[in-house]
Amino acid sequence: MGNDSLETLGLIVRQPPWQGRSGRDQLDLAMAAASMDVRLELFFVGDGLLQLVAGRQPGAAGLPAAANAWTALHELGPVRFMAEAGPLEAMRASGMAFGVEVEPLSSTDMRARQRDCDRLLVA
Repeated sequence: MGNDSLETLGLIVRQPPWQGRSGRDQLDLAMAAASMDVRLELFFVGDGLLQLVAGRQPGAAGLPAAANAWTALHELGPVRFMAEAGPLEAMRASGMAFGVEVEPLSSTDMRARQRDCDRLLVA
């Protein structure tokens, strides 16, 4: 990248939902970037993929419904949700559904997509 413009932000989401403020911080960062017309490449790894599981109701614990907010990112701008194929397919096979379309990627393809981002943050 030859200038200081930010066209694509990659965000690696590793934290599960509702564990302190960490899950919401990641969402807030993604929403801020999307509202500034930054293209988002979101990489959900490990327990971070639980952020996108549909139908979870944290309200009884007094927590925000983060999965619903992740789905709203499409309204703010271009965004791609990605995860490593193995864990994603294992979660789907166990009956988990996701609130957004999550693209399965091999580890190699995920690293390549991350290298293509103008900036990459790990949250």
